Amino acid sequence: MRTRRLVRGILFSLALALPSAAAAQTAADVCRALPPPTTTTSADLTVDENRPWQPEGGEFRVTLRTAEPMPANAPLQACFRWRIDGAAFQPGPSPRIVERLADGRGLVIAARVPELPATADARVKGPARLAEIRIILGEGTAADVTALVGITWNWPAYVAALATVLLILLIAYAIKWDRGWRGSGLLLLIGTGKGTASLSQFQIVLWTAVVGASVVYVNMLSGTLIPITNGTLGLLGISALATLGSQLHAKEEQAKVTAVAAAAGPPVPAAAAPAPATLVGPPRVPKLSDLVMSLEDGIEVIDVTRVQMLFFAVIIALFVAIKVFAGYVIPDIPAEYLGLMGISNGVFVAAKWTRPPNP
Repeated sequence: MRTRRLVRGILFSLALALPSAAAAQTAADVCRALPPPTTTTSADLTVDENRPWQPEGGEFRVTLRTAEPMPANAPLQACFRWRIDGAAFQPGPSPRIVERLADGRGLVIAARVPELPATADARVKGPARLAEIRIILGEGTAADVTALVGITWNWPAYVAALATVLLILLIAYAIKWDRGWRGSGLLLLIGTGKGTASLSQFQIVLWTAVVGASVVYVNMLSGTLIPITNGTLGLLGISALATLGSQLHAKEEQAKVTAVAAAAGPPVPAAAAPAPATLVGPPRVPKLSDLVMSLEDGIEVIDVTRVQMLFFAVIIALFVAIKVFAGYVIPDIPAEYLGLMGISNGVFVAAKWTRPPNP
């Protein structure tokens, strides 16, 4: 009985696996068996100018146009090969239709690059290796066209993105060190003249590093200057406004202290008794806890507005970084995320201005 169940289970598993294996074999046959496209094809294939390069695993956007209306529900296949003599087309993952043009004679197609076989040909050894993408529409080849693309390596983009972040941090570090500010590592970059770590400056450094690295990374992979999304610009603007509000508050507090000192007049010197010696400690060094602490009546306490702002800034920055390095594009930031950042930064700045001054 157990043997029969085992045999049935094996047969059932094979029955499930055979259709997918047959589909994969069919895709390979379509790409390899059909003759290369000829000039007699009344169709045209263009690559999105914002994505002329992509790495293996990346996604090309191409527009397929035909002279006649396209058949409905026609099978669609994407194939890739190196642009060298004798290279065979390899099937890619099933392409998806992004948009159907209104006249019925065009499709915007997203095709993901498969892992192509290694070759020793010098033409596929550079940072952008020349390849061809081939789109086949319909079993009767209603359209069979190719276009030239570039397939990039991931590691040069990783190195360039990391170098960008290090360069940004090094320049900021050198400027602050030259001005006599002290601290260790990141704390020096986000430190203030009072020796405290600034949360608003941390956010500026965070978003400058994330956006700068993302732009360099995606540009290296795509081979062109891609547009930065409005949501990304919005995040930079929100963090900049929060920093500006914090600095204006600090200047206002300093002006009040100066005005009080001026109104009190010069101190009256003591007649005979010598002034007691005062101990002057070392200048304060920024601490990581400064990001979530604030002074109330001279006592450091955890500030929930700071905790909220720090939490949302880090979470959204991680979201953007993951989307960039996994999808090879700078993502559109959802309006809800922008609203979340705007509210948390607004509450943070408002709390600064409404909190009573510290003695």
